[in-house]
Amino acid sequence: MPIDYSKWDNVGASSDEGSASHSEDDGLTTFGESGGGINMGFDRNDAPGPAFVPPGASKAERELIRRGVDYEWEGNWIRTGVRKNIIVHPDDDCESYSPVIFTEDPETFVPDPAKFDDGRVRKFGLYDPPSLAQDDMMAFMSRTMGASSKQFMYCDFMRSKDQPRSDKPGELPDVQFMELLMKRKDEYISSPEVEARLHSTYVIKIELVECEKYVWRRVRVPSGIDLPKFHDQVIVPVMGWSRAYHGYVFEDPVDGTQVGPVKNSGYIDVGMHFGKLMEDTGYPLAAMLKKEGDAIYYLYDLGDGWRHRIVLEEVVPEEEDVTLVDGAGGCPPEDSNGLEDKGCGGYAELLEMVRRGSNKAKVKATLKEVSRTAINYSKPWAGGPPLPFRPLEYNLNYHRSLLNMIVTGPSVKKIRTHPVEGECFKESMRECSNCGSRLKTLSRCLGCKKVWYCSREFSQICLFHFV
Repeated sequence: MPIDYSKWDNVGASSDEGSASHSEDDGLTTFGESGGGINMGFDRNDAPGPAFVPPGASKAERELIRRGVDYEWEGNWIRTGVRKNIIVHPDDDCESYSPVIFTEDPETFVPDPAKFDDGRVRKFGLYDPPSLAQDDMMAFMSRTMGASSKQFMYCDFMRSKDQPRSDKPGELPDVQFMELLMKRKDEYISSPEVEARLHSTYVIKIELVECEKYVWRRVRVPSGIDLPKFHDQVIVPVMGWSRAYHGYVFEDPVDGTQVGPVKNSGYIDVGMHFGKLMEDTGYPLAAMLKKEGDAIYYLYDLGDGWRHRIVLEEVVPEEEDVTLVDGAGGCPPEDSNGLEDKGCGGYAELLEMVRRGSNKAKVKATLKEVSRTAINYSKPWAGGPPLPFRPLEYNLNYHRSLLNMIVTGPSVKKIRTHPVEGECFKESMRECSNCGSRLKTLSRCLGCKKVWYCSREFSQICLFHFV
């Protein structure tokens, strides 16, 4: 039997029957002008008064109506968003989701840098990343636990293989929106605009945030280098980090895109700090750095937060090799071992003490502790004796030899970490079947599906050959 809404027609914010507060239990919500003209899943002609929540509305409906968001039912689910492409569970209160996912079109959405404190867009323009400051840790844990509890609404975690596929979307509403942005980015990566930038050499400067004066590297790399190889075979050796040790994420400050190891990744900290990343395999550096002056961020060890700024200084004719041009300052210790505070801030304090020559006894003890406990100094990945930790010095020749050794060897990726069996790594020597490059972003041939090329042009030639 249809519900008779006529009894609610003249109910307003100043109702004498105590409906001014409109608690969630009374089935009413007014939201003034924001709700005018919006279809809330029922006939607006039957409710000429202020917008309201009809009796029996679900948690999701209550919140969407409160926000003035349009929605419609599809079976047991609610569709919302500008294109009705965001699926919401009726029992999801929707309170924690960004208004962006309900009000912006993912096909045209461009984040506003002015809304971010430093103009650097983060989290695909939806949210700032969680702060790991002590006073914000409880809030971070609360948001994480809330997302985990809601995840069961959207995923069939225990569904067996012989069960039919359900109609659950699989991801929370904000992640659904991110996936639409990622799909758009995937199309951009394969566009002629990016293809035209793949055949150059980039002169880049890698600098440690908060320590820019003391710790930086200048490198020449192919513009089409694959981001996993850029991490493993360029940044790691020129900086002095350990191979396949900690997780990492690349961030584009223009639109907030976050790219990192997703498939077969053994970096547990990636999943802890980032709910959704784009897969970095097949993602070229040229898709993030476009013109001279552009900058991106590279976050290494997501727990300690070693943030690097990568600046495109110059675009020159294409070269085959990777070259370490210059650098300054020692690599920070892995796991922040020996430092009083973790990450860039703690390292900046140590560098200043060393530069000023203050607290000599404390500095001496710190340098000794780092050399003894930090794995990138006590057990260098390339082998050999332990390295002395000298934070204001950079051994250019050593890092050049390290770079040359790693570039000519296989690329390495951590695929699993087992508490008993230890770590498991995957090595790859895949190279372009035309030019032999192993650093550039490679794509499987469209024809034979067996050989790999660094250019769409070569792939099409191969397709013609096999037709």
